[in-house]
Amino acid sequence: MQQINLYQAQFKPKQILLPAKQLYLIATLPIILFLAISIYLSNNQASFSDSIAMQSEQLQPLKQQLSELQLKVNSRQENPLLLAELTQFRAQLLAKQTLLAHLDTQKQSNQYSFSSMLEALSQQHIKNMWLTRFSLLDSGNFIAIQGSAYNAELVPEYIDSLAKSEQFNGKQFSVFQLQQQDKSEYFDFKLHTKQSQAQP
Repeated sequence: MQQINLYQAQFKPKQILLPAKQLYLIATLPIILFLAISIYLSNNQASFSDSIAMQSEQLQPLKQQLSELQLKVNSRQENPLLLAELTQFRAQLLAKQTLLAHLDTQKQSNQYSFSSMLEALSQQHIKNMWLTRFSLLDSGNFIAIQGSAYNAELVPEYIDSLAKSEQFNGKQFSVFQLQQQDKSEYFDFKLHTKQSQAQP
């Protein structure tokens, strides 16, 4: 049996031999690339770490401020009971202030009316007649006068004289009582304004 060799020498792979420097470079190139990548990543990591550290330092004061604000908010948190008590206290205080202002106004008005009417009474001079008591109530709306006179006819004269004064202008008096005590030389009388009849 005869064998035929079809393999030709031109198809035989050729071995290429590289110089030693090229082989060294090829061998060390991956290492160099790996080192370069490692250094780049390391630098980026360091820069990123520095950035995080800086941001953390800036955030710390903000956290502190937030904590302080939260404590203030918690300490000032509204208590419904205290708020209701405060509202009631304010209402009572306002009512008292209003009442005091009203009373002060009334006091001043009464003092003025009382003084002016006393002055008007002191200007009434009728012989053989004198006053023993004088009452002024309700800012002058109710007036009561008590006195004595040697003659009963002096009482109407006194009322007419009062009506002519500015302070008693418009006041209508009526004789509440006019009597003479036993063995007395004078008459006792009591006068009051007609408005007093509606008083309870």
